[in-house]
Amino acid sequence: MRVAPDLYYARDAVERGLTLLREHCATHGEITAAAFRDLIGASRKYSIAFLEYCDRTGITLRVGDVRRVR
Repeated sequence: MRVAPDLYYARDAVERGLTLLREHCATHGEITAAAFRDLIGASRKYSIAFLEYCDRTGITLRVGDVRRVR
């Protein structure tokens, strides 16, 4: 799946990332980029691209430095 103009993720990786994101937000209410990076064990480049994809597709809403599941 295309998550950024020059970045593609396997569909199962996107689904796993969404699951982790939703579970974290269900527990904590929101997530920061740093928390998501640590959660998936990837670099900032890949975690930010994924979070921006979630923002664009309406899965999350960015509020300042945090994101919330819509």
